[in-house]
Amino acid sequence: MKYKNKIAGLLIVLIFCLSYNIDYISYKMGPDSYSMDPDNISPDLIWTMLGEKVQRVILISIDSCNPDYIRPDLMPHLWEFMFYTGCMFINAETILSSDTVSGHTSMLTGAYPNTTKIFGNQYTNVSLWFHPFPGFMAPNRFFDYNIRQANTIIEAIEPNLTIGTHFISSKWLHWMLGWESDSWVGPEFKIEFSQGAPRFLPASSYSWANPDYQSQVGNGYGEMLPMDHWIINALIENLRNEKFPQNFYFVNIGYTDEMGHVYGARNAMAERQMREVDNLLHRLFVEIISSGKLFNTLFVITSDHGMETIHEEGVNLEALLNEAGIPCYIHNEGGSAYIGLPFIDKNTTGYKKMKEYTLNYLELINSRYWLFDDIVPSENYSKYNIPEDGCAGDIFLSFRKGARIRTKNAPAHANGEHGSINERKIVMMWLGPHIKRRGVIFNEDPVSICDIVPTIGSLMGWDLSKIENTINGQDLTTIYNLGESV
Repeated sequence: MKYKNKIAGLLIVLIFCLSYNIDYISYKMGPDSYSMDPDNISPDLIWTMLGEKVQRVILISIDSCNPDYIRPDLMPHLWEFMFYTGCMFINAETILSSDTVSGHTSMLTGAYPNTTKIFGNQYTNVSLWFHPFPGFMAPNRFFDYNIRQANTIIEAIEPNLTIGTHFISSKWLHWMLGWESDSWVGPEFKIEFSQGAPRFLPASSYSWANPDYQSQVGNGYGEMLPMDHWIINALIENLRNEKFPQNFYFVNIGYTDEMGHVYGARNAMAERQMREVDNLLHRLFVEIISSGKLFNTLFVITSDHGMETIHEEGVNLEALLNEAGIPCYIHNEGGSAYIGLPFIDKNTTGYKKMKEYTLNYLELINSRYWLFDDIVPSENYSKYNIPEDGCAGDIFLSFRKGARIRTKNAPAHANGEHGSINERKIVMMWLGPHIKRRGVIFNEDPVSICDIVPTIGSLMGWDLSKIENTINGQDLTTIYNLGESV
């Protein structure tokens, strides 16, 4: 019996040694293997593989995503994919007011608000200081092309019949930016308000041609999918059915913004939502890789603005100013506000005295309540590239982090807010072909949300002559040696 046990033991040792030798021999004789660990990747191999002609650009905007959310413990899939295929700027900024409509307008036009004339989520005719629905979004006003004074990259490349343009957004608020796109997917705003933000019926330019499209992407009355899920579903569906040699996709992931307003920033609920976004992006990356499209897809992942938690109920600024004998209109944009003095002729001495009195009184209020980080008269609007032609009022206020104001039309209602200087920091990632840089770029001078359009145009070789006169952003390929221009 002992003899048999010894034989069995020897056989086990022999098999183990043999398997190790076979594995070692196959490793030495076989091709080199690489993991997605950035420490084990040969950059020369990766950039050689990524040297194909780019066939599509996917610009993803994660609404209200603070740049400090992009870290390996919170978003491991995105973090790993970034090190594998591209880079992230540590210092990137959006425009003011740091809001959804103004942010995405500058993102897609490459122009500052003093060029686009879009400086917040709402449009108000401030020369008359009249708002059609005070304190409420006015989507019908956004559809007036005379308001926006700069064209988008979609409008610039749309005449090129070899480039397909696609606008996929989980918000109705800025879909006028994709009006000229070949296809669009987004929510119906009436249903968004009646159903609540998490789930609502998607509308699509495909619906008339494909009755099954809605069941493919999911909706609020069927699978009860949160909006970001059917946005990624819609993007994947588009990728599987491409009909153009090249394609430009704009994708807005919007539920991160809703969660931020409801629960605030940098807490368990915000982190839970970012993990959900990371899983959705992972699903997208797997689809791109499995379909063989990884090495000819350029990703730009960014955000329109950040988000901060509100710690105070807010001061009724409108009441304080009225009590001081200052007749004014306050256009509230969350973390910022524009004050107009509409009842005095701006060419008179009385206007200058009233404006000076208002500025001094705002400083007095700030010394007591500490509401503002900055109080900017209109003659200094160029400091933040805010329109100086009267459409943004007479005084700009940026609220302190955690603070907000109330007016009779805009009560304090959210636990998280954006719109001020404090929410200007955004995500900025460039991933894919022609991107030379890898990992995190520790840039001292901030890159801008307006740099996205000219950089895409340079990397893709697209003709942006239609909008070159209104682009204020810079080409990052030349400034930071980001990638190869075409």
